[in-house]
Amino acid sequence: MHDVSRPPRAADSPGRDTLRFFVLGATGRTGSLFVSQCLAHGHAVTAFVRGPGRLPANIRSHRALRIDCGELSDVGAVANSLRSARHDVLVCMLASEKPPFTAVSTGTHSLLRALEALGEARKVPFFSIASWGMGPSRAHIAGLLLRTVVSIAKSTFWSKPYADFERQFADIELAEQKALIRPTILIPPVLTRGPKTDTYVWGEPEAIKHRMGLTGSVSRASLADLCVCLAERAAAEPVPRWIAIVEASRDRK
Repeated sequence: MHDVSRPPRAADSPGRDTLRFFVLGATGRTGSLFVSQCLAHGHAVTAFVRGPGRLPANIRSHRALRIDCGELSDVGAVANSLRSARHDVLVCMLASEKPPFTAVSTGTHSLLRALEALGEARKVPFFSIASWGMGPSRAHIAGLLLRTVVSIAKSTFWSKPYADFERQFADIELAEQKALIRPTILIPPVLTRGPKTDTYVWGEPEAIKHRMGLTGSVSRASLADLCVCLAERAAAEPVPRWIAIVEASRDRK
């Protein structure tokens, strides 16, 4: 587990200073913050979006941002954008929050098919966001109340987004077996609109499980910060496959 008072920037380890990011979901509540922070760190970003007007005005005209438009289901369009991006890191910031609740799996499937079609013989760092209670964190939902809340959510209002994450995981696992990607999936608890802090903690699910209580939360800005920092690190060294994050000041006794 890591207390973040000094984020793990690229300067902490050898590797390229400037990275080229290919991002799906750049217009979302977390994705727009991620793109903004990538650009602030001096990186280049290719954002594949449905329309340029969906991007925040403050980053839309940035000289290091390339905008390609198309549908998530259009593998050919994704492949053309990916080829032009000359990517170092792939990032999926999509969310399946609206009907038909398939954005995450559709976008990931198209991206991984496009990557395979390019025929590049390298394992590309791939980052995506899920939620606490998924993957290996499922076994660490502590307390009867929290387990009950999560169980109800998965069988009711969260059932379709949950199923879409599971479809995404299956595609990610297959792409990893084909040596196309080195995936890292971030699993936060409740996401808030608060500012980026220097007090969040992160680590693999087993190490951070005791901090993931019913009221655990972290800001989208802090989540975006961690994703940028880990992507910078991934250019030089392996990064864990599953990483949890929570705001320390709200969870520490």
